[in-house]
Amino acid sequence: MATKKRSASEKDPKVGVKELRARAEKAEARADRWKARASRYEQDAAELRAQLRKVTKRLDKVQRPGVASRSRPEQPDATWTVVRLRAEARARGLTGATRKSKAQLLDALAT
Repeated sequence: MATKKRSASEKDPKVGVKELRARAEKAEARADRWKARASRYEQDAAELRAQLRKVTKRLDKVQRPGVASRSRPEQPDATWTVVRLRAEARARGLTGATRKSKAQLLDALAT
């Protein structure tokens, strides 16, 4: 009958305890590193949320509906791109702007 080899920890319980303590310390060190990384990520996220709030607030000031940023609003002309014309149509509340050509958008916005 073949005998099974025993590890050092099975022969001496004190050695097994030392090995387990060493493994536990390594695991705690890894956990601490992960916690530190998570904390850094949370700080970064908080800073990004603050930046987003500032940018959103500035954007809201610029895009307030009904408030003209200039004394005389700019009228669309042929130099405007279709994307800009569609954005202006959306801002004015016109529907169906995505299906219209540039000429049709200019006509709709001129009135």
